[in-house]
Amino acid sequence: MLLVMAVSFGVYSNTLSHEFVWDDQYEILQNVWIRNLESIPNMFVSHSLAWLPTEKATMQYYPLKLVVRILQYRLFETAPMGYHLTNVLLHVSSTAVFFLVVVSFFKHIYREKALFFPVIASLLFAIHPVHAEPVNWVSSLHELCMSLFCLLSFFVYIRAPEGKKYNKVLSSLFFFIAIFFKSSALFFPLVFLGYDYCLRRGAFAPDLKGVAAFKEAIRCYVPFACSLIGYLVLFRLAVGGEAVVPKEGFIKLDIFDWAVNIPPLLMKYFELLLFPSDLNALYVFHAVTSFTSVQFLFSALVSAGFAAVVIMAWRKNSGLFLSLLWIIVTLIPPLCLPTTGYSYYILAERYLYLPSAGFAIAITIAVRGAYRGRILKKFTAPVVVVSAFVITTVLALLTFQRNDVWEDDYSLWSDTVQKSPDSSIAHSNLGVAYQNKRLCGEALKEYDRALALSPSNWDAFVNRQKLLRYERQ
Repeated sequence: MLLVMAVSFGVYSNTLSHEFVWDDQYEILQNVWIRNLESIPNMFVSHSLAWLPTEKATMQYYPLKLVVRILQYRLFETAPMGYHLTNVLLHVSSTAVFFLVVVSFFKHIYREKALFFPVIASLLFAIHPVHAEPVNWVSSLHELCMSLFCLLSFFVYIRAPEGKKYNKVLSSLFFFIAIFFKSSALFFPLVFLGYDYCLRRGAFAPDLKGVAAFKEAIRCYVPFACSLIGYLVLFRLAVGGEAVVPKEGFIKLDIFDWAVNIPPLLMKYFELLLFPSDLNALYVFHAVTSFTSVQFLFSALVSAGFAAVVIMAWRKNSGLFLSLLWIIVTLIPPLCLPTTGYSYYILAERYLYLPSAGFAIAITIAVRGAYRGRILKKFTAPVVVVSAFVITTVLALLTFQRNDVWEDDYSLWSDTVQKSPDSSIAHSNLGVAYQNKRLCGEALKEYDRALALSPSNWDAFVNRQKLLRYERQ
């Protein structure tokens, strides 16, 4: 565990000198709530952008994130290093808990106590380049905290001795904390159900039937249901008072369009997990409009292949089935995001932080199966170790290089406009970065590009007007 913790810290050590980027300026420097303890009650009974007078209603509700912000502000005030250090330490903590989860996972599923494969899975989780966004971006604190407490909840759950009720209560408490960091955790207990099913324990125990199985299900899952109900009640009080009207440019799809776009979105997430070499801070979402389009048909074929693997694993390999179920369950919220109508960012790397844990387990199980089967039978253990070392080194270097892109707004948006030239938001943000560097001519060009792509980009319009007024003076 010390090894994987050291690697996870080392690969992000170059982030500690970075500046605030993107929405960090608003969330840290302009957030009046995080400057005094009296704001804590408001954080639980209001939506999480209520501190902005222009935001009348949103679906965003992360009260515990704002509570952590109060602590951070008291410790670090407006010094970026403290906030970046917090994100790095959260990632290190998640890696440590994930290592413990995988050790227990292999012990219970495969009856193995050796640490070789858990170390491989933990290293893959620690250094995967797709984590560069949530770890580097201070505003992704809630993503890291939610994932950490989901992992803690699962670890306590799978380690729960028979007959010890407090373990289920403690696990549900961690789950309760996780959903108050981000509601994406709401679906995570489905992984617990899958785990009980694979091990034939709890309500799925072969010696329990009828009423006995029902009572065991109540004992195991009622604490999680109570946590869920408590969260939904507070969520309703916080965001249910006013209708949320999608802003100009926000993406909202009807049921038909959403169904058409699920396979392409799913395939893109798989691509980011498998080939994380061309990462981007802002992906432009181009909706598929027909079931007969090449993009839909190809992505549907890939999704069908993934479904076939899940079914085969369900019948023959419970560990692989559970890891694939982990990926599916944790991808449900980002796949449903186009139906909410309150975000530009339908596809984002930060949404893969928790799903990547299931991906790391699945890849490790596949390597284990190949190593113990016929595929790698002729290879020796040193060859496998060397191969694993080479792959992890390459991934670590990719992550380390990706960190440099997040150093400041100029480096971030310069990279983003190259990869997403049709993003109005990226050009507008690069214009702000140029303006902060006193490169007014370049800033004006970026604002013009942003407005050409999206005439309704209000931020670009206002910033352009301010820049012209400044130049006249």
